[in-house]
Amino acid sequence: KLSFGPVATGVDFNGYTSNNSVITVNFDDSSVTGNSHNTVRDAMLTELGTNPESKADHIVLCIPPGTGDSWVAYSYVNHWLSVYNDDWCDNPFALIRELGHNLNLAESVSMDSSSDIMGLPYSFSPSEICFNGPNTYQMGWYSDRHVDFTSRNLIDTEVSLIGFVDLDKSDESMIIRLSSSSGIDYYVHFNHRADYGSDEGGDQVLIASKDTLPLDYGQSILLVKL
Repeated sequence: KLSFGPVATGVDFNGYTSNNSVITVNFDDSSVTGNSHNTVRDAMLTELGTNPESKADHIVLCIPPGTGDSWVAYSYVNHWLSVYNDDWCDNPFALIRELGHNLNLAESVSMDSSSDIMGLPYSFSPSEICFNGPNTYQMGWYSDRHVDFTSRNLIDTEVSLIGFVDLDKSDESMIIRLSSSSGIDYYVHFNHRADYGSDEGGDQVLIASKDTLPLDYGQSILLVKL
């Protein structure tokens, strides 16, 4: 539903030419070691010239070693920039999570480990995991499989749910959103742990809440596993 492609080879960034979407900026060790990642980040962005985001939808900065081990990665909400500490730039989980913030997704809270890539601690780096119900709903990837109710019209209603992994196997619904007068929405989805999915609540129905509008930035909380 969403794919990222490389910047074309040969695109110029202030004299630096992209090669298979990679641009290498060389710094002396003294320019990195002992300095803050903010200082190195700003220096790298300066090297790329004015408005690098006009040439790429998203820019990933890989900060070389020397700025300390107290940080892993960070990004800006609804933005084009994400920043990673050394080898974390090669970690798919870190990349997807920070790009999630770029795409306006907030952190999530789970009950045990995590039912959502936006809520996992960096000490736990799975190879395969999904976004949860609220964040998947917000992205709109399966909007034709959404079912929306209010507390007023949810009366003796039965809905069959399939997991995100089963998109091509059935035309059943994937996410139920129940909006309430309190301003908190509740999202129900089936976490089918097949080819991929979330370890927490595998093969269970998960219910999570979110206290902002469906397409707005907002923290989601896993409430129930059935």
